[in-house]
Amino acid sequence: MIELMTLGDLDEIVKIENDLFSDAWSKDSYIYELTGNEFSKCYVIRENGIIIGYGCLYILFERAEVATIAISKEYQSKGFGKKLLGYMIDEAIKNDCEIMSLEVRVSNAKAIGLYEKMGFFNNRIRKSYYSDNYEDAYEMIKVLGGLNG
Repeated sequence: MIELMTLGDLDEIVKIENDLFSDAWSKDSYIYELTGNEFSKCYVIRENGIIIGYGCLYILFERAEVATIAISKEYQSKGFGKKLLGYMIDEAIKNDCEIMSLEVRVSNAKAIGLYEKMGFFNNRIRKSYYSDNYEDAYEMIKVLGGLNG
């Protein structure tokens, strides 16, 4: 089940975040996304009532940007990432977005494979994008709507 993220979800989300990412977002970052960023829409995906993943999407007029997306380690490679990303793509389309983008570590082959399967393509390299180790990121783009959505 996918639903909007709430402040009550944040302890579970921050636990997953810290388990997955060396440059994890803080609880305060998520509070801002939920209460202070008018362009942000955040979602959780649950399995048997437990939060197993989440994502935040920025809707910026005709453009959507995946700010973060994650599935907890024990639920990865089971289709939940595809389901959540598909939901976020549908939300972008419902909001009349024409293009969707995201950044991904160049070393994250599993995520890159998912994004490519979902219709994203590598647009460019963003040098030293990640602050924890200055790893490069691929900026990946998906055209929404009539062209390939």
